[in-house]
Amino acid sequence: MSITLQNVAKYAAIVVTVFVGAILTLPQSAAAAFDIPSVGVEFEGFAWSAYTEGSNIAGIGWISMNCSNTNTCGTSNYKVELEQSGNLTGYAWSSTVGWISFDPTGPYPTGAGVLTDDAQATDGSFTGNLNFGGWARVCAAAANPATCSGGTNPNAGGWDGWIALAGTAAGSYRITMTPAGAANGSTNYAWGGPIMTGWVDFSPGSGATPVTYDTPPQVTFDCPDTSPTTGANITCGYTVSDPLATCELTNNRTDGLEPTSSPSPGSTSLTVSPVSDTTYTLICTNAGGPSVPDNELIAMPAPVVAPNPIVTIIVPDIVRSGTAAEVEITVTSVGGSTCDLFGPGLTGTSFTVPVAGSYTDTFLTANLTNKTNVAIECSVVNGTPYRQAASIEVTPTFQEI
Repeated sequence: MSITLQNVAKYAAIVVTVFVGAILTLPQSAAAAFDIPSVGVEFEGFAWSAYTEGSNIAGIGWISMNCSNTNTCGTSNYKVELEQSGNLTGYAWSSTVGWISFDPTGPYPTGAGVLTDDAQATDGSFTGNLNFGGWARVCAAAANPATCSGGTNPNAGGWDGWIALAGTAAGSYRITMTPAGAANGSTNYAWGGPIMTGWVDFSPGSGATPVTYDTPPQVTFDCPDTSPTTGANITCGYTVSDPLATCELTNNRTDGLEPTSSPSPGSTSLTVSPVSDTTYTLICTNAGGPSVPDNELIAMPAPVVAPNPIVTIIVPDIVRSGTAAEVEITVTSVGGSTCDLFGPGLTGTSFTVPVAGSYTDTFLTANLTNKTNVAIECSVVNGTPYRQAASIEVTPTFQEI
């Protein structure tokens, strides 16, 4: 029989009863990574297939890539999705021919410059130009429409339903997606062959939404390198390319004093209060996935080391054996100190010198019988304890023999 839009539409109506409300999961091929978000992204918008056949316009017509285009997701939840691997999965919908699978079951057709695999990214970058190849298929034209597999449906008039996303037959063509949507020129067309489909335009114009996918927002985040004091409120600035993105701020602290927070929508600044060297991470997410994490380290100011105290130890040069020595100590400290004494009869004695103050006192050693060292050790704020010592000679005792 000859193929017409009416014949295919009748068969597509049967296929619709199989697919409405469910997306089949079909085998997927391996593909390289292209910086695609780990959660994948959904295609949106419309493609257009039409060509002139004599005085008539033929073709599939409008092809919807996502149920959100027509607000029908509640009754028919379909979409074409780009996975992190680069594979395309899921279905588009045409009111003329029904479901179009982007990961149909092979074997796949061969041809000039085509990839004999299901539809997938072949080269490029998700945030730049991402090129596609492989095959999609109109399921109504397959021998097994419910699984979109097998040879040609005998009711399709010889039309096999295959659509190549890139090739060199009928002129060089390919689908190239950019963050703004399908590119223009020869890079926004797929080819469905001379029967029924013809060229499929992914950027059709005419007031229609072209085929697009959401890309993650671009984020810049900047904080001062150093906090003036511990616990000070620090203002950090940030920008997000998508004003509808939701953002989350986290940090590497484990003390629980500054939990995860969400910056206010539409804001361009946020406040943090680090009490130690802290790394803050800002991630913003939209339908295209999460942004690249932006990290900012805020360091605490370098500790101020107080100067060493001024210590004076006055001891007698020499004492008679068996007698105690008098030790006079004076300590002047800028940052305040706690001082400990060491020596016979002195060890265990301590005193405190106030900030910007001084302390003077006299202590007695135990009775000395040998040359003795006495010492004082005073703490220094943020520094190494300061130690000073003095020696006392002892006159030996003479006995007659």
